[in-house]
Amino acid sequence: MDWEGSGAQEDEATVYSLWGLSEQYLRCGCVLEALKCLEAILQNASQFKQSSFPLLELKTRLRATELLLKFTENWDAAKYHLDRAVCLLPLSYSYVGFPN
Repeated sequence: MDWEGSGAQEDEATVYSLWGLSEQYLRCGCVLEALKCLEAILQNASQFKQSSFPLLELKTRLRATELLLKFTENWDAAKYHLDRAVCLLPLSYSYVGFPN
């Protein structure tokens, strides 16, 4: 996916759409496809222009971690996403108004 040239509102809509698609795949038992939707968000994170993206990335990484732990034995990938989520916490605090 190439999201260059899109604005912040389009970026956020894309994230929410991919989250929804991921959940639909999951309800159908298509765990790999659900994870691919989440990975698409994360792979394009550098192109997002939204200041709130650290919070969206944090939520995406936590959901990916949850799916990996629940449906796979890919502990390394789950740990990677969880570690990255922890690194995003300070950035997410500033978005929701908590002091650093």
